[in-house]
Amino acid sequence: MQTRNGRVISEGCGKCHISGMYSPPLLYMATQKITEEEIDAIDCLICHAREYDMSKKKVFKDEHGYRWGQDRSMRAAVSAGHADAQACLRCHVETFTTKRATPYTPEEDVHAKAGLNCTTCHISEGHLIAKGRFGTDLVTEDLPEVKVSCEGCHTLSPHKGSDQADTLNTHTAKLSCEACHITQLGSENWRYRDWSKPIFNEAMGIYQPTTVITNETKEALTFRWFDGTSTVMAQARGARTDGKSRVYPFKLFQAVMPEDAANRGPTGGMLLPIDRHFYYREGNPDKFVRNAMEKPFMKLMYGEGMAGMMMKGTMNKMMRAIGLEGFKAPWGGNYVWSEMRGDATLMVNHAIKKNGRECASCHTSDGIIDFKNLGYSTEEIQRLTWTK
Repeated sequence: MQTRNGRVISEGCGKCHISGMYSPPLLYMATQKITEEEIDAIDCLICHAREYDMSKKKVFKDEHGYRWGQDRSMRAAVSAGHADAQACLRCHVETFTTKRATPYTPEEDVHAKAGLNCTTCHISEGHLIAKGRFGTDLVTEDLPEVKVSCEGCHTLSPHKGSDQADTLNTHTAKLSCEACHITQLGSENWRYRDWSKPIFNEAMGIYQPTTVITNETKEALTFRWFDGTSTVMAQARGARTDGKSRVYPFKLFQAVMPEDAANRGPTGGMLLPIDRHFYYREGNPDKFVRNAMEKPFMKLMYGEGMAGMMMKGTMNKMMRAIGLEGFKAPWGGNYVWSEMRGDATLMVNHAIKKNGRECASCHTSDGIIDFKNLGYSTEEIQRLTWTK
């Protein structure tokens, strides 16, 4: 879309989800079968070309509809090889439409500074990439048997060569490496977004949701026991007494989103999509929900056609996970603006600093760790903290 100040913005799922078709691969979603046409449309070079012109990655319209452009130039083709960190960051980078605030750059991350590729830790087998068993992200795990962890390289006794090494190493049984070595999120960290209340951004020439930005640790991060699993709403599971959890940092994020009025349960609801084109240009929240519901993918999800019927079982499982008997379709046209139930605890693993937090960051009465929330008694808290 073209902004009011003449800038052209191409943003959305298709920028990184590289199917390259005019709509998501609907048949594959329902049947797990992919067509030759869909294979030919995949943007292989965005991952495999060392020389890739991201300015070509824009939405264009032809006689069949809208689709994402690709850099299929000879320059990109002859530079093809194994994907490296630069290629990964074409999508996994912090832009104004992302919310994790932990950039993997030499300035912000000790591993990036050392020149480690993403696949050094996230090893791959063909096009299957290990995400790691520990995560609250609602993303498929390609290689669930592969462990991605700090101790894979650093062991559970990583501290050496200082008077405090032994003391610090006693922490690793209960404390994750990230808890100390992610010392702060990025300055543009999103803490809260309200899509029901658009405000006009004069500099960018578009409407954006009302957003609270902060990287103050007590406001941006929470520390919780985590056993490596999460709820369907991306909330970390774990307990002090289960014998397998450690304390991890999680980025707090809350948003006001549209929920289908007919599919709302006690612990969550069916979140409806948003059409950013209408939102950015017109700032019309109702229009951007209703227009998105006319997209082929949403018609499929709500049961139109044979493929839609095949997805019904999946949708019923999703709704039962949030306390409903099943998925109600077709869409009745009603929705409710609602905060996400609970708080989304987003996993943070990058922006790792060489030097971790000082002891006083946690072990003082006004420290960043809420020991009571972690299940410690008053007597235990007194032993763990001191007054400055």
